[in-house]
Amino acid sequence: MAQHPDIIQLEIMGTHLQLRSGENPDAVRKAGALVKERIDELAAQAPAAPSLKVALLVAINLADELMQSVRDDSDMDEAVSRANRILEKVSSSSK
Repeated sequence: MAQHPDIIQLEIMGTHLQLRSGENPDAVRKAGALVKERIDELAAQAPAAPSLKVALLVAINLADELMQSVRDDSDMDEAVSRANRILEKVSSSSK
């Protein structure tokens, strides 16, 4: 039987997953590979740790990285806005 093109096959810690990729199969593959890589790294460091604990720790770590990235983007947007306001003041005062 042929595999549906938007289904991504993935195996993490012995669990076979079929992920529906939607509009961007490459992004789903990359996300799955990142999760697998992080889980494999943590599991190698703590081989006796239960699978669920390893998965939850990786999920929390990835969520923290995502939130930090959002904060960094927000900080950058705020800095650009401040710089634009300064440039507008300088530009209007030099006229």
